[in-house]
Amino acid sequence: MRIKKIDQIENITVADSFVKYNKIGSGAGEARLYVGTLTATNDFFDIMYNNKIAKAFVLKKDLSFYMADSEFEYKNPSYPYRTYDYLSDTYISYTQKIFDLHDIEFFDIEFALDKDPKGRCYIRACDTSKSSIYTFLREILLPEISKIDIIKVFLNNKINYWFIPRIDVQYNRYNQSNNIERIEQNIETDTEIKETTKISLIKSRIGQGEFRDKLITEMVACPITFIDDARLLIASHIKPWSISDNSERLDCYNGLLLTPNIDKLFDQGLITFETPNELKYSPYLSDTTIEKLKLDDYSPNIIHFDKRDRYMEYHRDNIFQKLG
Repeated sequence: MRIKKIDQIENITVADSFVKYNKIGSGAGEARLYVGTLTATNDFFDIMYNNKIAKAFVLKKDLSFYMADSEFEYKNPSYPYRTYDYLSDTYISYTQKIFDLHDIEFFDIEFALDKDPKGRCYIRACDTSKSSIYTFLREILLPEISKIDIIKVFLNNKINYWFIPRIDVQYNRYNQSNNIERIEQNIETDTEIKETTKISLIKSRIGQGEFRDKLITEMVACPITFIDDARLLIASHIKPWSISDNSERLDCYNGLLLTPNIDKLFDQGLITFETPNELKYSPYLSDTTIEKLKLDDYSPNIIHFDKRDRYMEYHRDNIFQKLG
């Protein structure tokens, strides 16, 4: 499958009204997705604006990644979803259904314009039957904490719209607050860990304490932007804190000292490194964002890259957002 990206709309919030079952509020909901104003989206959805109907698709792997990222939220909900009492059971059934899907699932979409003067633009599926993959997408999504990216692509020499669901980074499998609290509690009650070490372990999650001190000594500056003002630098774990063991949580080689924008990109798997001197961009990162952040202007130099190799390998294989 050869996909050529044309443009994309990022970070569309999945409203409570859009999801089918996992609602927080009392509304009945609707099958259309708000994607922005007509002025902002007209060029992006020009094929629909002119021809009314367009092809769209979701990838099985993207649905699987979404469910893996949202597993802890499904099994330990942060919100009072209507499906709260059986959310864990639906997680199992949804993952099984995804397993049985084709690698790529197509559906037809069309504009659903509001009549108000603001020109709010919505997208809906032409087929909203129970068998529609679009309907299934509405079933698995968790409101407010889920986002959708839509990428306009050439696929089989035709324009298609690729829907990519994702969970907000603070609720994903690595950062979900209930899971973090559980891990911290286990550290605090472990009688075999010294009290000073407990403090260091818990502080290291937010890039503070012993972990940060070691990293500042070892790296001095951000290896991408070369800013060395410690006030502007974040001590970030390469392999996430929540799945690291205690020695890895304090290992400065499981860390990078990064400026906030670079840290955010790295943490969300939108960039990674295969060598100490080259940024690798996720295909989910738009060309516009790359240009605005002037990422192509940077020539990284990550010292002691070899000592970070196993952590970087984990990041490339598990955090970095790639197509395959």
